[in-house]
Amino acid sequence: MSMDVVGRFFFRFRGQIPVLFLASSVLLSFFFENQIVDIQHIRMFYGVAYGLMILGMIFRCFTVGFAKEHSSGRNRHAQVAENLNTLGAYSMMQHPLYFSNSLLWIGAAMMSNQWIIIGCSVLMCIVLLPIIISEETMFLSKHFGEEYHRWKRQTPCFFPNPFLYIAPKTSFQWIRLLATEYPTWISICCAVFILQEVCNYLMKGSFVWESSYYGVDIVTGKQIGRAHV
Repeated sequence: MSMDVVGRFFFRFRGQIPVLFLASSVLLSFFFENQIVDIQHIRMFYGVAYGLMILGMIFRCFTVGFAKEHSSGRNRHAQVAENLNTLGAYSMMQHPLYFSNSLLWIGAAMMSNQWIIIGCSVLMCIVLLPIIISEETMFLSKHFGEEYHRWKRQTPCFFPNPFLYIAPKTSFQWIRLLATEYPTWISICCAVFILQEVCNYLMKGSFVWESSYYGVDIVTGKQIGRAHV
């Protein structure tokens, strides 16, 4: 199987592959339980996790809201782009959406408080993202030519450089953001709930389906704390 075929496959299923990684790591965690922090430090740990997810979501919303019309989006079968994004988030890095996704994946994985789930999340970023980025790079290089290469030479690939920031010339597109990003919001909320349930089960030996999980307790960790008082 050629690398082109592998790249197209990973690009097409880039939304489903993280789910498989998550499901596999959750199953492994039941056989190889290895908690990161104890109950006394779980609130601080969750605070870091939520901080990563909030930062990732803000950055993703900023990127999508200021992206040019008819630029690359949620295309599955083939890459499509009529305009090249070079301003806003794209002036600081070439792949702001994948950077945001990494923060979201790792932050959500931290809700499990399990080394193996977080390790699988980091491994997914290391393995999956370079393949997808390589596939996009080939497409953009062929489609935009020198315009793309000029922007690529002066823009970091993955980690942002805020000193390179250039303000976008378009207004923030709230309607497009709400229309396209709700699957991401739903996915992250579901992942957080599932992984915190996994954490609760591995720490106290049973699942707890209570409405209080949807309030302040999901942030503070009080639900788990009460189980051990």
